[in-house]
Amino acid sequence: MLSLGRKQLLAGLVFLILIFSIDLAYHMKTGKVRTDFKYHYLATRVLLDGGDIYNVAQVGLKFKYFPTNAVLFTVFGIWPVYVAQSLWFTFNLGMVFILFYMVYRMISPVSSRGWFISIILFASFIWVNLKLGQVNFVVFFLTVAGLYHFSRRRNFGAGFIIGLAAVLKFMPIFFGVYFLWKRQWRVVYGLLVSLVFFLLILPLLAMGPSYYYQMMQRYVAEGSNRVSQMSGSNTVYGQSVQVLTYALLHRTDKTPAFREGPNYINLTELGHSRAKAIALSLSALWIVLALWATRKSISHNNMAVWLWEFCIVFTLMLLVSPEAREAHFLTLYFPYSVLIAVAAWAKEKGELSWSTGYRFLISMLGICYMLLLMKHQSLFGARFSTTALAYSVMGISSLIIFLYLIVNHPLAQRIEYAAE
Repeated sequence: MLSLGRKQLLAGLVFLILIFSIDLAYHMKTGKVRTDFKYHYLATRVLLDGGDIYNVAQVGLKFKYFPTNAVLFTVFGIWPVYVAQSLWFTFNLGMVFILFYMVYRMISPVSSRGWFISIILFASFIWVNLKLGQVNFVVFFLTVAGLYHFSRRRNFGAGFIIGLAAVLKFMPIFFGVYFLWKRQWRVVYGLLVSLVFFLLILPLLAMGPSYYYQMMQRYVAEGSNRVSQMSGSNTVYGQSVQVLTYALLHRTDKTPAFREGPNYINLTELGHSRAKAIALSLSALWIVLALWATRKSISHNNMAVWLWEFCIVFTLMLLVSPEAREAHFLTLYFPYSVLIAVAAWAKEKGELSWSTGYRFLISMLGICYMLLLMKHQSLFGARFSTTALAYSVMGISSLIIFLYLIVNHPLAQRIEYAAE
């Protein structure tokens, strides 16, 4: 079993200090500021001055999160920009290693063989998030941290952490719905306490009632426009199956972000309202399938089944989110880690009934990963990559894994989980 002692922790701390120093020296010399970090930082500076955090025009981007995000980011925003972004980068890098450790601890009772394979496969996705300074990785980390606490029977803490993740970006609320569906009340209570604290109490204390109310009004107005643009306008960018369905039914530019367009992939010419209604109905179907597959109660000791169902929720989030872009598919790191551990377990046990399933599972994961790789222009060329992303190949990879998890859910009951 992988364990961390004082020497390992001290070595990790020294390593992170070294990384911070190198990153700071490089960016002070080049004058570069990470793209997504920019508007988080500027929004926080505007917040400290009492201005409109949803009008950060200096970088041509808009802050699109709850006011709470800007409040929490003041830990970094009080520093000069180069120091702040190097602290943010180092903070995220530290979480990367903790993430690997938590996932290992969760899957190793199934099998510890091959656990590093998913790290190698998703290293580029992790790097993209770190390089851009996005908040996506923090949200993913907190979600997995909540699930890790649940696996350790710290249910209230699990819900509280997942609640914080949902405040930073709304999609982890799917896990709140899932735990409500599974009647894990302590998790739900923790999540509700977290939402009340981070969405109401903390920003009210930090911003004051009047300023907070003004910014929440701006958030709702900007959020409505943004959701409409992501999932139902003349230009859509997301990789989710919901966005793909809309683009297939309605003439809309499906050019991936930062690629040359326009790209129209519509097979018919339905009106905007009908196409959007069908896309949302299909998303509702995926949600119903997930609820049906996870309808049975599970003993807390049967952690293998919990891990299987966590994977269902992660893939479901990618299917229905209108904002699921390339960097967000880092989320598949968790399902890949679990399914690779399941494949290793099946091979170790040598059960005849799992022989075909093992080969099929590995083949399926390989095909899905090839679909994920199609985002790389250096591997497939700009034209092919742009076309592939226009058809949401990354969302299709999530759909394949989702359907595999749904169809084979009964097999999860047979997986042995050697509790610590």
